[in-house]
Amino acid sequence: MKKLKMFRLNFDIKEIPFNEYEKNFTFIFNGKEYPTSRIIADILSPIISHYHFIDKAISTFDINIDGINSEFDFNKILSLVSFQEVEIPKEEKQTYAKIFSILGNKEAGLKLYSKSQEKLTVSNVLDIIQNKQNYLNSFKIGQKIDIDLIQTEIEFIASHFYEINREELRNFDSSIISNIIQNPKLKLKNEDSLFQFIIDLYSNDT
Repeated sequence: MKKLKMFRLNFDIKEIPFNEYEKNFTFIFNGKEYPTSRIIADILSPIISHYHFIDKAISTFDINIDGINSEFDFNKILSLVSFQEVEIPKEEKQTYAKIFSILGNKEAGLKLYSKSQEKLTVSNVLDIIQNKQNYLNSFKIGQKIDIDLIQTEIEFIASHFYEINREELRNFDSSIISNIIQNPKLKLKNEDSLFQFIIDLYSNDT
C-alpha cells in the first residue's frame, strides 16, 4: 500500500488581526475597564479560557492588586498578544508577574526571569531561581520547580561553581543541588572543595 504524505497547514500567528475582533470582553484592572476581544482574553488567561468552556456568556474578569502602581496601564498586558518581543522595565517585572499569576498564565510569568530578560551573573543567578520558585508558589503552595525551567541557571552555576555563594546555595532543594554537581559543565578549584560542600550539606541535614 502506498504511504500517504502528511500535510500540515502553516501560518504566522502574528498576521492575525486580533485588534480587529469585536471587543466583547472586558478586563477590570483595579477598578478601571479595559475592553478587548474574547479571543485575546482566552489567549492571555487559561483560567478565562476554562471559564468559557463552562459558560460562554462570561464577559468580564476582575483583577485587583493591592500596593501596585495605580498608573500601570493594563493595555501593556493586552498588547502582548501581538506576539512581538517587548522589553519589560525591571521596576514593572513584579507587576507583570502578579498579573500573570492571577490570569493563571504560569509560562508567561516564568519567561520574565529567563536569560533573555536578564543576563546571568554570579551575583544574580540564585535570586533568579528563587524568583521562579516564588512565582510557582503563587499557583500552588510548596510546588517544586521543574528542573527544565532552570536548566540554563543550573549550567551557569555548575560552570561557576567555585564562585557561587555556598551558604545561599545550601538553602535550595536537594534536587537542584544534585543537578548542579552532576552537570557535565561543573568546574571546581579542586575535588576536595566539592567533597567538603557535600559533607557540609549532609551535616546540616542531620
